Amino acid sequence: MKTIECDFITRFKLSGILDQVDGSLGKMKALGAVFDKVRFTEDEAKEITTKQVGDSVTFSTPEGHADFGRIEIEIEDGQAEFLLKELEGWQHFRISDLTWVEQLKTLLK
Repeated sequence: MKTIECDFITRFKLSGILDQVDGSLGKMKALGAVFDKVRFTEDEAKEITTKQVGDSVTFSTPEGHADFGRIEIEIEDGQAEFLLKELEGWQHFRISDLTWVEQLKTLLK
């Protein structure tokens, strides 16, 4: 069993990645269970601030709520293995992702 602390950025980015994953049924079951734990609830999603910046949209915590979205979840070791493999193989990271993804990978090992 692994305990993972997720802040807003980790939850936001990880749920976005997991929402795009495809693969075998076993992989989907394991990663789907993680997705269900990290994704934002409908009420939380309503509070996320969106802002148009040029051709892109930014997402952030509600103003004055620095700890918004912070959670601690527990996942099975097998789920952690699937998640770690998915993160290591993901081809769409940006430099700005290095901090949160490396911290998450440490928790998954």
